[in-house]
Amino acid sequence: MTGTSSLLVLSEFDAVTWTRRWRAGEIPSVLPYGMEDLHRTGWELRIPQQHRPRGRLRRKLLDATTHRLGHPWWQAVDHLSSARASAAVMGVLEPHAVMAARLRRLGITGYADLPLMALTCWAGQTLRDGNAAQRERVRDQLGPLDRLFVLSRNQVQIFHDHGFRAGQVIPVPYGIDHRFYTPAPGVERDIDVLAVGQDGGRDYGTLLDAVRGLPLQLVVVAKPENLAGLDIPSNVEFLGRVSHHEYRHLLRRARLAAVPTHDLAYPTGQSVALESAAAGTPLVVTSTAAMREYFTDGREAVMPAPGAVAAWRDGLMDLLHDDGSRTALAVSARERVHAGFTTAHLWSAVDAELSTLVSREAV
Repeated sequence: MTGTSSLLVLSEFDAVTWTRRWRAGEIPSVLPYGMEDLHRTGWELRIPQQHRPRGRLRRKLLDATTHRLGHPWWQAVDHLSSARASAAVMGVLEPHAVMAARLRRLGITGYADLPLMALTCWAGQTLRDGNAAQRERVRDQLGPLDRLFVLSRNQVQIFHDHGFRAGQVIPVPYGIDHRFYTPAPGVERDIDVLAVGQDGGRDYGTLLDAVRGLPLQLVVVAKPENLAGLDIPSNVEFLGRVSHHEYRHLLRRARLAAVPTHDLAYPTGQSVALESAAAGTPLVVTSTAAMREYFTDGREAVMPAPGAVAAWRDGLMDLLHDDGSRTALAVSARERVHAGFTTAHLWSAVDAELSTLVSREAV
C-alpha cells in the first residue's frame, strides 16, 4: 500500500485486550494473526473494541438473534460509522463478514459502496463436503463479497465449482511469527514426539494407534474432548492446554513434531506445522492436498497418507533412529517457512489485492 488508507477489521478479537496481553508477554504477536505486518504495509487498521449491549434483556436478545442467524451480526451494525470512514472492510474469519454482506445487499452505505472481503477458513470444506443446504448457505452468505482469501490453492477450484466468480477467490499463504518461534540450541530434546492441536481437524485416533506399543514417548497438548472416546496407550502423556511460552518450550524440546489430520479442504494443522518447523523441530504431518502446498514429502517433512497407521509408525520410528534425516528435514523446513510462510508473507499477499481493489474503487 502506498500512502495510508483505513481498513475496518470485523473479528472476534478485541485489539485493546490483545495488545495488552502482548505487552504482558502472554502472546507472540501485537495483533491477531500477526496483522501488525498488514499495518506495516501502510494500512491504518480499525479493529473495534468488543463490547456487548447494556442491559440484560438486550444481551439476551443479541445472543438469541446471533444463534438464530448462525453468525455474528452486532459488530457490523454497531460499527457502521467506522465502515463509512474506511477504504475497505475485511472479516477475519468468514463468519464476521456475513452481516456486512447482508447489509451490502440492502444497499446500506458503508458496506454497499466499499470493497468487502474475508480471510476464510472453513467455507471451502463446507462447499466440498457439506449437504445441499449448507453449500447454498455459503453461497448466499459469502457470494456478495469482492474477495475471499483462502489458505491453499486447492480451494480455488472448489469455490469456482460452486458458482463463485473467477478472480473472487484468492489463495494466500498462511504465515506464523518466525521471530517468536525459533530454535534454542542449548535446550535438550528430551521429548520423543510432540503433538499439539485443538481443532476438529486433528486425527488423534490414527496417531495413538500408530504409537501404541512403540518404544517412544508421545506428549499431546490438546483439549480433553480431542481425545474423548479414544483408547490412550500407556506411552502417551496428556498435558491439556498450555501457554504460548510453554508451547514454544515444548517444541524446542521435541525430537519430532506430529501433526495428524483428517483430509479436509483447508490446511488444518498448518499453524502448528509451521511453528514446529520455525522452531527447528522435524515434522511428520498428514499428506493432504492443502498441506502439500506447505511442505514436500521427504524434503521438509515426512507425510503419511490420511489414516495410514502403518506409515505413521514407520515414519516416526525411522526418523527417531536417523539423526541425519531429522537434521536435514528440520533445516529445509525452517528455510521454507522463512522463505514463504511468515505473517509478513500472508499480509503482503492480502495487501496486494486490497490495494488493487481500493485503487480501482477510487478511479
